[in-house]
Amino acid sequence: MALPKQIIIKEDLLTLKTHAKNGNDLIKKRMRLLIELKKGKPNEHSKRALSEKLGVNHNSIVKWRNLYLSNGIESLLKDGRKGGYRPSILTKEEHEKIKILLNNKNNGIVGYTELLNWVGKELKKDMKYITLVKYAE
Repeated sequence: MALPKQIIIKEDLLTLKTHAKNGNDLIKKRMRLLIELKKGKPNEHSKRALSEKLGVNHNSIVKWRNLYLSNGIESLLKDGRKGGYRPSILTKEEHEKIKILLNNKNNGIVGYTELLNWVGKELKKDMKYITLVKYAE
């Protein structure tokens, strides 16, 4: 059986903990990996042991270790995932119409399916059911 990849973490524990505290969930997990590598024993550095300890997939451990080795801590502090801000499907006026409709006890709408039909008919918007559910919560 091959030994775990030996990695020397240059940053001190205080710096790593500060980055973990200030980062989002992904960055916190990456910093926890570096903390474990910094303070752990070499035989505890296997990707399987680290993945179980941190609760992430072992492939993520390999990817993060290689990122650190090739580009340093800066590469782990970036969240390169796609997504982020998406403009709303509904305008403020349309949102206000839905709000008025939902606050009216005599509107006749019983469920989300009826609300989805109303949005399609009255506002001429094609929305997914789950989008409307999340929007109306």
